[in-house]
Amino acid sequence: MGRLIDGDVPMTDPPEGHIRSLAEFEEADAAMTLWTNPSMVAALAAHGKVALIADSERDRNWWDSWLDEHQIPKAGISYVLVRTDSIWIRDYGPWFILDGAGHFGMVHNKYNRPRPNDNLVAGFLSKLWNVPMYEPGLVHTGGNYYNDGTDNGFSSTLPYSENPRLEHEEIDRRMKSYLGLSRYATSPLAPGITIEHLDTFGKLVAPDTWVFSDFPAGSRFRADSERYVAMLQGLTSPYGTPYKIHRLKMRPLPGGGSEDFRAYINSYISNRTLYFPFYGDAVDDETKRIYQEALPGYEIVGVDCAGNDVG
Repeated sequence: MGRLIDGDVPMTDPPEGHIRSLAEFEEADAAMTLWTNPSMVAALAAHGKVALIADSERDRNWWDSWLDEHQIPKAGISYVLVRTDSIWIRDYGPWFILDGAGHFGMVHNKYNRPRPNDNLVAGFLSKLWNVPMYEPGLVHTGGNYYNDGTDNGFSSTLPYSENPRLEHEEIDRRMKSYLGLSRYATSPLAPGITIEHLDTFGKLVAPDTWVFSDFPAGSRFRADSERYVAMLQGLTSPYGTPYKIHRLKMRPLPGGGSEDFRAYINSYISNRTLYFPFYGDAVDDETKRIYQEALPGYEIVGVDCAGNDVG
């Protein structure tokens, strides 16, 4: 049963039984995107099915022409017609779970941006796919959440500031009861000077493995990045071992300022392939090597982000 709390933050009862959150690196039916980066869409289409989001039939026809223009095969392409405000579906899309009966479910938080169409996408998908949707009554965002596929979740401390009427313990309790977590680990990530999303600082690539940013000395992001790494080093992975943490040096974004860094950490995993942004120089090769060390047996694919950055 659904209800509204704090005015406009929906809340339902949690799923029943033992819940397991599905991690990004688990098997997926398709990759969903609406980012018009031909390098990214071509790479996704070469490795599996792709669901493109379109606002309307007119937009779907535009996508068809765009695919032809960039010579991207359409064999594995499908469409979801739903109105959106932005491309950031990782942030506003649903988080998938298995409930106590082994059935798929979705967990949806209120999107932490004033983009009403984006905030409705999860509910649309729930009805389209006939998958129940559960709402913890929280403001949260997908770019600031990882889970390891067992019972550990990770974020920055952003949910605490974006849900000011709730005690920190209550936010943690809801994350655990709706997502099946036994541990929800948080630490500050440059509050007030960044969007505070964990996916711009570190990447959980396997249940026991992270690739984490290594900012240069003097960067205003370094202290919080190192604090998060120290927290992870004090935790035990689901395998009862210390986390393996591969450090990735943060390099300046070509043409950017001294605190504008390449978005290497903001990568994506789907069906044993990791996609990372590249910029066309030797630093890309170093980044690919680090990801390959962290994910032996995976394919590591670069996506051209020169002039089309995702960070």
